[in-house]
Amino acid sequence: MILMKEPDPSRRRFLVRIVIAINALVAALVATPAVGYLLSPLLKRRSGQWVVIDQASATVGGPPRRVMYRYRDERGYDVQEMSRAAFVTQDNNELVVLSPVCTHMGCNVGFNDATNLFECPCHGGKYDTSGRVVDGPPPEPLRRFKTRLRDGNLEIYIT
Repeated sequence: MILMKEPDPSRRRFLVRIVIAINALVAALVATPAVGYLLSPLLKRRSGQWVVIDQASATVGGPPRRVMYRYRDERGYDVQEMSRAAFVTQDNNELVVLSPVCTHMGCNVGFNDATNLFECPCHGGKYDTSGRVVDGPPPEPLRRFKTRLRDGNLEIYIT
């Protein structure tokens, strides 16, 4: 009768741990670039951009004008061409571009020629032509865009 020697349990434990460590290393090497690829758009810092909105010469004088502008919005993997509105007006002989979004609840304001005010149809907020609150619940004035004139065009900085 041949006697079989029983395997050494410490050696078996050592080999199992080596195999597990090698598998973990391979998994980490494969997963690291994949996770980086998937998360990189989310971690990328969004920066603003200058957008042409109007021919500056057509803006001088008169009541505030509603203008449309287009820009490219990139959020993660989602890239869209967006279209938004703004009001171009003058304040102390300076071109000002105001957001039409009411600072109270986010409704869009419109300009009323009869009262010479921006009015919010939702809760009755009113702003003067420079965007300051005149009446109603809005806590802040209308947002002003940073503007510049470049090559005869009025541009705004959006974030």
